[in-house]
Amino acid sequence: MIRRLVDQRWPIRVLRPGTAVRERGAPRATIRGIDRVRIVKRVAATCFLVDLESPPSGGNGGLTLPANWGFASAPAVQPADACLGGTIARWYDATSQSGTIRWPARGPQPTIDEISATLVFASPPAWCPASETLSATNVPVQ
Repeated sequence: MIRRLVDQRWPIRVLRPGTAVRERGAPRATIRGIDRVRIVKRVAATCFLVDLESPPSGGNGGLTLPANWGFASAPAVQPADACLGGTIARWYDATSQSGTIRWPARGPQPTIDEISATLVFASPPAWCPASETLSATNVPVQ
């Protein structure tokens, strides 16, 4: 099941086990047994992504996250259509991130209580800023 925010400034996908996803323009692949949350901020022609997963396969990536959730990745991508499944032409991973992502104990639906995170991109290419802040509260997921 794919869910996304009503507010298009902050589209969020909640990918449940068995959902097909596309990463870095690769063919669609099925991820079984892993819940994923993708937080997307669109700024002009660039999207900033924060991918979380449960159960976590790594640490928290410098973020304060809900229990049993871990950090997966935080890239900047272009074009903006790549935010929600389009072909990715450019990809640049954040070198660090900090902040908090919080939702009720029952999971990231129907709302994400707080998104307050900063992504840092060391020595970024010309199209990517040195940092980007994602900030929102009570974000509905539909």
